[in-house]
Amino acid sequence: MSRRIFAPPLIWLLLYCLSLAANAADQTELTLLSKPVAVTATLARADSGDFMARISVHSGPIAHVVNTFVAGESSTTAVAEQKLRQFVQMRGPYVLVSELCFGNAWRCNSVAVFKAAGDVIKRMGDFIGNLDGVVHDGHLYDVYDKLEQNVDGVSHAASPVFTVVLDDDNNALLVNAMQTWQVNQPMWNSNADLLATLKPGNNWLPADWERYLSALVTNAALARYCQRQGELQSLLAETESRLDVLHRRALTDALSKVIPLEVPKAWRHSN
Repeated sequence: MSRRIFAPPLIWLLLYCLSLAANAADQTELTLLSKPVAVTATLARADSGDFMARISVHSGPIAHVVNTFVAGESSTTAVAEQKLRQFVQMRGPYVLVSELCFGNAWRCNSVAVFKAAGDVIKRMGDFIGNLDGVVHDGHLYDVYDKLEQNVDGVSHAASPVFTVVLDDDNNALLVNAMQTWQVNQPMWNSNADLLATLKPGNNWLPADWERYLSALVTNAALARYCQRQGELQSLLAETESRLDVLHRRALTDALSKVIPLEVPKAWRHSN
């Protein structure tokens, strides 16, 4: 099955910087937040007609930069400025900045999270999601995207995915295995029902196998990630006889990529 290709964020960053350079005279400087943390932005229209912004979260003489897509070509500068002011929120000690890019990669809809501790600003990481869902109930929420477009026989749209819950332990992010397992239980149960209902056969089309394999790899990856060995072994025992050689190999390869309790920034920084 062919895979859809998306441009990596680095390419969009390069295009963004080139567009800013080409439109330097048409830039707008904005203050998005002044207290308790200073956040400013430079807004510019790219050659495509879209608006781009360079958002700076200030920590004394240092500025942490977030580059983001703002609005479509039909928007006026005034509308783009209004939207941009909604890209920054304070949530407790955290400054949240929307970070959007072109493409269909899940990380193209993300939030850069900064933690304010006095005059020092620490970038905690980039979290897939939106401003309303990344920080709540004393936890930080992210998405397990390590297997996105990384499972043989599974398209981008069907790539295995689940929610990751992290705790801020003295400015270090740690995966909360119990919370991650619990928050994904509705998905686990739905996939388990699907696996129990579908019966793989020789007459199955690639689309049939994709649906089955996506549910299986998702649940298996979740169990391995959260160190739920009992659930993982039961799942594998129930489904092993239903898989042919090709799909058994795809499952094994996918699980080999899953490192229990690995924080998302570990695999994202390696890409």
